[in-house]
Amino acid sequence: MNKIKYIVFLFSGYCLLYADSNIINYFSPRPVVIHYTANFDEKTLTQIIKEIESAESIDAKLAILTKSIANHPEGFNSDQVIRILKSFEYDLPMIEAIQILNAKIYGLSNEELITILKEFKVEKLRFQILSLLSKTLYEDINETEILNLFKNKANKDKALKIVESFHKRSPIFGEIDGKNILFMIDFSGSMSQKFQTTDGNEVTRLQFLIEELSFVFENHLKSSMQFNIILFNDQAIMWQPALAKVNKSNVKAGIQFLSTIQPNGGTNIERAIQISLSNKNVDTIYLLSDGIDNPSPALYSSIKKYSEKIKFNTINFLMGKNESEETRSSAKKLLYDIAKMSGGVLRVVE
Repeated sequence: MNKIKYIVFLFSGYCLLYADSNIINYFSPRPVVIHYTANFDEKTLTQIIKEIESAESIDAKLAILTKSIANHPEGFNSDQVIRILKSFEYDLPMIEAIQILNAKIYGLSNEELITILKEFKVEKLRFQILSLLSKTLYEDINETEILNLFKNKANKDKALKIVESFHKRSPIFGEIDGKNILFMIDFSGSMSQKFQTTDGNEVTRLQFLIEELSFVFENHLKSSMQFNIILFNDQAIMWQPALAKVNKSNVKAGIQFLSTIQPNGGTNIERAIQISLSNKNVDTIYLLSDGIDNPSPALYSSIKKYSEKIKFNTINFLMGKNESEETRSSAKKLLYDIAKMSGGVLRVVE
């Protein structure tokens, strides 16, 4: 798996994210340095682009892209997104390509977003791309530069509405999609591992994640969604017996539930997944863990059985240097396999 580093410096409620020398501002509750170490394999990507460019029809190009990334849980960095788009020659196919890629885009800076928007010559199509990709920004959206790309007043007014309703994406959970969502959070003893923030303080993995998930609940859950929470170590604890509607009261209660836990015990991902699959109507699961488990073949069979209706987006959270490289590699492989089997996205944060 190729390695790319996104280094995030957060301070006073903001951060700088360095990705291949690009600087991205992003809000997060705590000042911390983050590295993403799971991105799409460069050799495979180069081959996909060659196949797209050699295809004779637009439908064939889009089919190649869809099929090629379907069984890859890794995400895409901004340079990879731009390279893929350039393999399509016309505006409309580019929009369809972005729709295919969108859920797996790790994040864009304003500069990268504007670069992509300029690839589209028709303002109406440019607006559609802004609507799609504004959800991938890690930094405050640059209102002036974005609006300057639109000369038609109607298009400019629509673009302004997107700018005004903008919320930064979580660097840990990414874009929250799905309608019936389950958040599975590891609170085993290893989640007490501390790492130093850029302001000189120490924070545990679990403390950071509770802050980050609270941010997601308050800013990225929509009233049309339902959600639930499973906390797991040796055992698994479910917040509600069934999915809860997203409203102020339930969001507040969910955050309060998270704030009561302390890291302890081992890691039993299999037990947590078994309980998660019993949640009726769940279509998307965010599984976050820092540890390893030895799941039985029956677990993989269950995930495969439900893969057409439930997608697992997995996050391997490894901030701090506690585990051996062998242990870290095993943890990554487990969450990679789970995401791959269900068509989800893997994020490795360390």
